Amino acid sequence: FNCKVSVLAPQAQSTPKRVFESMETSISQMMNTRRWTALNFSPQERIDCNMLLTINEQSGTTTYKGTLQVIYSRPVYGSDYMSPVVDILDNNVQFTFLENTQIEFAPERFTNNLSSVIAFYAYYILGVDADTYSPNGGSDFYAQAQTVVTNAQNASESGWKAFEDQKNRYWLIDNQQQAAFRPLRDFLYEYHRDGFDAMGTDVAGGRKACAAA
Repeated sequence: FNCKVSVLAPQAQSTPKRVFESMETSISQMMNTRRWTALNFSPQERIDCNMLLTINEQSGTTTYKGTLQVIYSRPVYGSDYMSPVVDILDNNVQFTFLENTQIEFAPERFTNNLSSVIAFYAYYILGVDADTYSPNGGSDFYAQAQTVVTNAQNASESGWKAFEDQKNRYWLIDNQQQAAFRPLRDFLYEYHRDGFDAMGTDVAGGRKACAAA
């Protein structure tokens, strides 16, 4: 990834600014230095995305609550245009963070809530990105995001369980894998690959494919 991370804390005036700068650095390092897939990406092929973490409450010296906005736009072949694909606002992010520590993530188990939330959206973006380049190409990444959700079922923090809300991480990845929503995944490919990417050589045909999608 080439992920730009921003941490805002308008409601936590008593906490030193360096704590949130450390948080920003740790999330950036997790996103941008971790090898998320077995695929090989050159530096220019890294996926550009943005994460904006807003801290709304601090209930202890290391315990935080807030929102996370995740934005991903896909580059269009042969142009400098970025097509918006993902813009999600997660309103229920709770976690603990100790200044100047790395965020540890283990795919096979739940380690802590912050690492699981970040990993979930990393795999989700990978899945959506892959869907735009090949028909249903993101299935393996969605399965990995599903594993993150499964491992977090006993977590004390919310956002992972079906009964908590109709719009949370559980339902986001569940819906993405349901047959009923397969047309949305088909659209991601047809709109971007057959539509936008084709406009470099066939503008009219690309527009027609976008409209059809």
